[in-house]
Amino acid sequence: MEALYDGLVSYEGTTKMKMCTKCGLCKPILEFHLTGGGKREARCKVCSSIQHKECYKKRKDAFVLSGSCSNLGEGNTASLFKLCTFCGLEKHLSQFHKQGIGDTRSSQCASCISIKTRERYRRQKEELALSGPMQEDLNILNLTKVCTKCGEEKDLLQFDVHRLGKRSAECKACSKIRHAALAQKNKDSFVFPDKSGMKKVCSSCKVEKLGVEFSLSRRRSDGLDNICKSCKSVRTRDLECRKRYGLTKEEVDFIFSRNPCCNICGNIFNSSVVPNLDHDHKTGKVRGVLCHLCNSALGFLEDSPDTIRSAIEYLRAFQDRQSSSDISA
Repeated sequence: MEALYDGLVSYEGTTKMKMCTKCGLCKPILEFHLTGGGKREARCKVCSSIQHKECYKKRKDAFVLSGSCSNLGEGNTASLFKLCTFCGLEKHLSQFHKQGIGDTRSSQCASCISIKTRERYRRQKEELALSGPMQEDLNILNLTKVCTKCGEEKDLLQFDVHRLGKRSAECKACSKIRHAALAQKNKDSFVFPDKSGMKKVCSSCKVEKLGVEFSLSRRRSDGLDNICKSCKSVRTRDLECRKRYGLTKEEVDFIFSRNPCCNICGNIFNSSVVPNLDHDHKTGKVRGVLCHLCNSALGFLEDSPDTIRSAIEYLRAFQDRQSSSDISA
């Protein structure tokens, strides 16, 4: 009897497990965070969370109590305070931001800096609202401007808006034409090489392959991507599995090897019937391995058991009516 634990399929009670180096307990592999290299951490998620909270608490207590002045004497309490140059109040050093290397603090406290920042943003917003379409064109009644490219006088709405409400020197039409010509010039200047007679070493698998096995790329001097198509496909699949399911490629292959057929229709997977990971859209946990048709059917039915039962009753009622009509005929 098969069983699922957070997406890892186990047969006959065997599940992929790992021992935590902190608590010493043997837990499922999904109880460990993924690292940058695609491996799992040595500590489980619970122990890692506890250690991070303890480390954060120690750093916070040390910062608040000592004010980052641990080199001062115990009786020198006056050095733990500083005068803010903006509000003129004497406050604890923990109320001032660090600057540079060492125990250097800012001349203004954190609350005053926050107030000044909000005031600056408010003034900039008011200046942008008062400036209107263009500050230097407020004295013009019809609000028009002459394009420096075509020389025609057009409405201000025909010019792109820059920072602080100012308008560009050329109109939108001339700007569009200029950008299109520049893009065409760059496209014509770059000539893709003939991949038939080229060879290149893939930076991922370190194997020299023909140029036809690499995709074209304008960012490379030789016109070919630095990764071959097969390695790029594997990397894309690995990234998709990590992002969507939180699993590595090896773990996904392990799940596929344990499920040779669809969990609903029972069709055996082959080149025409490709396996798909079925997951819960609310929690993101993997439920099993299905074929494309069964996986799409669950998605169209919104994973609702009531809707699926209604569909079953609908089909059975139609079959009953069909059988009764055949008998009467």
